[in-house]
Amino acid sequence: MESAINTFVDGERHRIFGSDTDLAYPPDLTRFLNFLGSTVHVGIAYCAAVATAALEHANLPDFNKNWPELSAKAGATDFALITRKG
Repeated sequence: MESAINTFVDGERHRIFGSDTDLAYPPDLTRFLNFLGSTVHVGIAYCAAVATAALEHANLPDFNKNWPELSAKAGATDFALITRKG
């Protein structure tokens, strides 16, 4: 992981961190963990926003009333491998 972080450069400039990162060096590890935590929090907020927007436009069935019928439909699904053509 450290190699991946340190090779993500644009010419001579590091893209994410301002310098080489050594995860065995406590300040670099703290910087990386803070970055990782921030990324996770932003990702969760993004997913929550997408879910909120989707639910505003979704027509969801009442699962409490229709669960046997919905379960039967789900059980009849013919799952197949999706492949990209071209």
